[in-house]
Amino acid sequence: PHLKRYIDLSFQGHARQKEIGRKKKKYHNYTKPPFIYPDEDTDLNAYHLHCELSPPRHYRSMINELVYPVIAGNTATKHHHFGDEQFTVGVYGAFVSDCNHHCHPEIHPYEWLWWLNVHPDTDIEPNSKTWVFGLFREGSNRMPHWSPKPRTGGISIPFVFPAEKKELLIELHHLVFSSFNEKGFSQLNIPAEALLFDKTEWKFSIADDTLQHVFIILKTNVPLFQKAIKFWFSSLNYDAQNGMLSGKLHLATSADELYTAKVKFSY
Repeated sequence: PHLKRYIDLSFQGHARQKEIGRKKKKYHNYTKPPFIYPDEDTDLNAYHLHCELSPPRHYRSMINELVYPVIAGNTATKHHHFGDEQFTVGVYGAFVSDCNHHCHPEIHPYEWLWWLNVHPDTDIEPNSKTWVFGLFREGSNRMPHWSPKPRTGGISIPFVFPAEKKELLIELHHLVFSSFNEKGFSQLNIPAEALLFDKTEWKFSIADDTLQHVFIILKTNVPLFQKAIKFWFSSLNYDAQNGMLSGKLHLATSADELYTAKVKFSY
């Protein structure tokens, strides 16, 4: 971790491990990092966190090709969504102490995974950025109380573009996904204006008197005639001083095993 928020999170996890006290003599020295708070000279590698998930077995080949490498022989360097082993991702999941190994804090299993595509061969358009993200169920069934069917949740992706360009094009590609779950989706608090993915193109005008003929266009690769996945926009804001329009794209779903996608913003 490099940001203070996540340094603190890792330290709190290790401090909790110290309280638990298992495998103390064999594996841990509680007088050294990561069991003491770091200073500016501390090597932050000591505060690393494992982030684990066993993807659902029947989807692994598709995940390996379309989302991220999960099969031996494929690597982040080879994969078209990374291009380098030193990549940054975001994860959300259960923050636990895993004593199947050496007793350390982990995010296991993660539910959401997301990252910005910075592949040197594909991230070459100056006015375009692509995010890849996924909602996953733990496929090993070792932790049934943490990973029952379905997996339900939402993700928000911020964007900003110069209003003088008149159009923001959002291209969302549904990648690998399982059956959707309407019962799970009904548990979410979805705004009334949320839309289904039941076609492949939408064009939204900006309701602001100072912005004439500025549009957001959203396209998808295929329609999904499902009621348990929707999208909407929020936090639209026009910065008149800098001529920038910003906002958030929200996607919410409930899937028995997983839902993955990538979304490209271009202007």
